[in-house]
Amino acid sequence: MDEQPQLIKENSDLTQSMGSSTPIENKSSLRKKLDTIFSILLGVLIFCVVFAGIYYLGTGKSFVPQMKIATKPTDVTIKKEFLEVTEKTQVAKSLEVPTLYSELQWKEINKAASTESSMEITGFKTGDLENITKLPLLGGKIYTATGDASTYENVYNYYVAPLEKLRWVTGTNTTTDSLIFKSFTLEPIIADSPCGRINGYIGYKDGLVRVITEANSVSHCLPDSPENRDAVKHTIEYTIFISDPTPISYFTDYLAKHSK
Repeated sequence: MDEQPQLIKENSDLTQSMGSSTPIENKSSLRKKLDTIFSILLGVLIFCVVFAGIYYLGTGKSFVPQMKIATKPTDVTIKKEFLEVTEKTQVAKSLEVPTLYSELQWKEINKAASTESSMEITGFKTGDLENITKLPLLGGKIYTATGDASTYENVYNYYVAPLEKLRWVTGTNTTTDSLIFKSFTLEPIIADSPCGRINGYIGYKDGLVRVITEANSVSHCLPDSPENRDAVKHTIEYTIFISDPTPISYFTDYLAKHSK
């Protein structure tokens, strides 16, 4: 009977010993798992860094961050176009153009030999009035329409009035007839005859030039008739050319190559 308490005690000690060893084993196993996961993540990270480095080196990019430094307007490189502007340069308020005259039915057409004169302006280098050059305008749209005699002055006034308000060069007495820059001058094509007329307009703003040319020709015109020319007009064929905004560097380069 005296040996039972001792056996019970020994069993109790064995139980305590077994119970106390289990958490240690669990902690060790957990640490190994965490070490394994960490190693995997570290490997993936290293792989990504190496791959990104190879990609950026292959594309010529750099890991150095490109910082944007704020500069004052005076520090910004001045474009060539703006160096041409002087106090004599008439700067327009806008290069937006009026819509087509709504009383006529307009049709857009492709460039043709008969419309090339509408797609030109004249220009010359400063101080070289003897060498006036025609400059072709490569980009833009051409429209045609037919009207009667009553539209003759209406179409003209429809364009010249709003363009004058926008400070375009219109060739009228209310504004200058030339667009003057430092090294060259541009002039619109303007012509008048008993059987037709060409009215050209030029606008400049922010380094860009835009041109509108309105040309008309009278069908069955009798220029030598003693009657008033309005009385012998039957129909009037209109051609409107509206250029794309064109950098003034195009005109300086063209004059440099084609002026005598």
